[in-house]
Amino acid sequence: QAAKAISSPVPVEWYPTLAVVMVSVGLMLTASFF
Repeated sequence: QAAKAISSPVPVEWYPTLAVVMVSVGLMLTASFF
């Protein structure tokens, strides 16, 4: 359990939120080029 927590600093519950944030940032960066 401890080793897994160290290898994965981000909680599993945050993955959906991080995915949405990454997509939003990617869209904003893409839009900034046009």
